[in-house]
Amino acid sequence: MGNNQVVFKIGDKVLARDYRNPNRPSWIKGTIQNKIGKVTYIVNIPELEKTWKRHANQLKRSLPDISNPNHIILDDKVSTDCSSDKISRP
Repeated sequence: MGNNQVVFKIGDKVLARDYRNPNRPSWIKGTIQNKIGKVTYIVNIPELEKTWKRHANQLKRSLPDISNPNHIILDDKVSTDCSSDKISRP
């Protein structure tokens, strides 16, 4: 256990575990600001204008902004090439 931890880089967009309501934990958008340990990160939460400290297992990679029409998500991979000959279906 623990050998397959996800590594984040400064600037990565993430979803951080939000414990403000202990009866209903949820996720909130953030950006990795700093790495302060092997698996501990400082995450900027712009919606709240705060920074939180989170363990890697309390973070998820965030999907690209779907408001960008140049991004297509296929099989959990993002492509910005929209030419029809490049899109393959399983």
